[in-house]
Amino acid sequence: MSGDGTTINGTFTQGSPLPLVLVKATPGTEWAIPDAPPPPKVMAANANPSFEVASIKPSVPESRGMAITVGRGGANTFNTLNTPVSELMKFAFGIHVKQVVGGPSWLDSDKFDIVAKPDTAGMPNATQLRSMVQKLLAERFGLVFHREKKELSAYVITVD
Repeated sequence: MSGDGTTINGTFTQGSPLPLVLVKATPGTEWAIPDAPPPPKVMAANANPSFEVASIKPSVPESRGMAITVGRGGANTFNTLNTPVSELMKFAFGIHVKQVVGGPSWLDSDKFDIVAKPDTAGMPNATQLRSMVQKLLAERFGLVFHREKKELSAYVITVD
């Protein structure tokens, strides 16, 4: 550090060494911090939205990872990356993967990238979003199902 405390000289050593010089900001060199963007507008609570437009494409086979995002960048779009239909079903119906029985083998193996835009303005709440994905699964993937009760094994944690 310089004697007057206005600069710090050093070397950045992550990778190839590079000179590193830090200079204390002054009122003449500082920049204004921008205002935070306004929060997204919320969809009306009584709205029953669907996806107005949906692009569904098979994922690139070598793709790694998986993602489901909503409202990225302030938009109200629904996006998935490298996502199997079984994960969309878990998301839409709030179920465990072992609760899906009798589906075709491709439910877990085929993965899709989806970009979908709701027909209603604003950011959907969780219930509205699940409903929209349920409709998308029925309309675009031909999902038909029924509910039945079934016993599943479970572990119980107890204090010894």
